Amino acid sequence: MAKHTKCDIARVQIEAAITHYEADEFIPAITLAGAGEEILGKMVSATGQANALARRQATTGVLYATLWPGEVTTPKRVADVANATRNEMKHCDSGKDSSIEFDAKAEAEDMLDRAIENYFTLTRDQTEVMSRYLAVRHR
Repeated sequence: MAKHTKCDIARVQIEAAITHYEADEFIPAITLAGAGEEILGKMVSATGQANALARRQATTGVLYATLWPGEVTTPKRVADVANATRNEMKHCDSGKDSSIEFDAKAEAEDMLDRAIENYFTLTRDQTEVMSRYLAVRHR
């Protein structure tokens, strides 16, 4: 039996997600990146820093108020939208439909970006696999 850190587990999940992404296998990329993102997001929050989702919640709140003066959105609503596909795939949250419609590549990219951002926030580093993904994704 071996002991594994949660950060190492999340790193392995993210790197596996990138491998799937590079093979155009976006559904496993979403679930693996989402698992890593969730672990690391909680770890980042535990250090007192804002995780990737929290930063998006703050940015979206400001943008929303700018675009629709007098209207507000909540951090929970932003999180629900950001995590909707992952949660539906993971839990079948609605329990109603046997299918869901989404842009698998875009969802994989968003989840990978958040996961890598959390990894970097926590470790101040990124792996070669993460660097390779980011170089292609953000050229």
